[in-house]
Amino acid sequence: MSDDMELCLKAGDWKGLAKHCEMAELQSSVPGGKLNKEVCAALLAVYILERDLLNAKFLWKRYTQRYPGDRQASEIAGIWEVGKALWNKDFALAHVNLAMMKWRPHVQPIMKALTSSLRVEAATMVANCFSQIASRKLSAMLGVPNAVEACAELGWALDGEIVRPVKVARPPTTMWSHAPERLASLTELLSTLEN
Repeated sequence: MSDDMELCLKAGDWKGLAKHCEMAELQSSVPGGKLNKEVCAALLAVYILERDLLNAKFLWKRYTQRYPGDRQASEIAGIWEVGKALWNKDFALAHVNLAMMKWRPHVQPIMKALTSSLRVEAATMVANCFSQIASRKLSAMLGVPNAVEACAELGWALDGEIVRPVKVARPPTTMWSHAPERLASLTELLSTLEN
């Protein structure tokens, strides 16, 4: 990994890290170029962290074409297992896959950030979609061993084995917040096109 990539990794600048990794991948695609596996692993992890699963899938395919023997046993295969679980919207399996591997230093901070963001995403989804959920299922979705601590942290009620999540207020989307102005400009555009 280059010094710029190391700085981005330490600062948590995932977009900057992705940019440097993408440039390294492009430079390695020239005849005789060799793709650094650490760079590829970091880029795949960032794509998954950013939920850019389509680019993650294409990167995985490019990687397995260059290194066909690494399909099963490598760290990058473990990262892709997390990506596949997210592709299928299986938070519990994603957490299991995240916990199974001992991540090396070039991807460990990314995977730690991914674990945190998955917990927040899963908690938000549960809060907005469920009026109650089994504590066992909530533990699996959040990737925590015990739902009691998670419920206390989130301010949710725990009644025996049933968790009653509190709905999270969603901010209004920007698309509809300026609806009258947008409608007026679209009307003006249509009248211009008709004339």
